[in-house]
Amino acid sequence: MTVGSFSQTAYCEEYLVWDSRKDVQTTVPFGFSAYFDATYGVAAVGFRANGNTHTKTTQVILGTTIISDADDENSAGFLSLSLLGKYPFALGPVSLFPLFGIKYDLKAPLTDQEKADLNQFWFKAGVGADIRILKGLYVRPQVLLGFKLLSQAEREQIETRLGDGATVARKTDFVFEGGVQAGWRF
Repeated sequence: MTVGSFSQTAYCEEYLVWDSRKDVQTTVPFGFSAYFDATYGVAAVGFRANGNTHTKTTQVILGTTIISDADDENSAGFLSLSLLGKYPFALGPVSLFPLFGIKYDLKAPLTDQEKADLNQFWFKAGVGADIRILKGLYVRPQVLLGFKLLSQAEREQIETRLGDGATVARKTDFVFEGGVQAGWRF
C-alpha cells in the first residue's frame, strides 16, 4: 500500500473540415493528483485544468490559402477521479507494470446542465515503473494514453457542423499524459 502525488501534462486536438476550410483546436491541459496504490490497482483524486486552447484555421478562398491563429485564454477546471488496474513485474529495485482503467472528470463550477455537458469519461492505458530510492520512498515515472467518450452536447455539435456543410466534423480527444509520482510504501 502506498500514497503519493502525480503531476501531468497532456495534449488534445479537435478537427473540423469543410471543402475550403479546416479548423484544428489544440489544448494542453495540466494537473496534479494524490493517489492510493495497492499491489494491483491505483485510485486517484486530483485537479485538471485546460490551459489555453489554440485554434488554427486554414481556409482556401479563390485559390489563395489563408491561415489564421487564435488563442482562447479561458481555461476549464475539473475534479478528476480515476481507477487503474496494474500488474507489476519485479526487476531488482525496479518494478515495471502496465496500466489500464477509467477516469471521470467532473466540471466545476457551472450549473447542473452545463456540468453534465462538460463532464468527461476517459479510458486510459499505459506503463509505469516504481524505482526504489530509500526503504519506503520510490519515484514512479508514468505514461498514459487516453481516449475520451463524446458527451451528448459534443455529438450534437458534430451533427450541427455536418448540417452546416462540413465534409468532416470530428472531435477526437486523444490524450498523451506523462508525469512523475513520488510515493511512500507502507
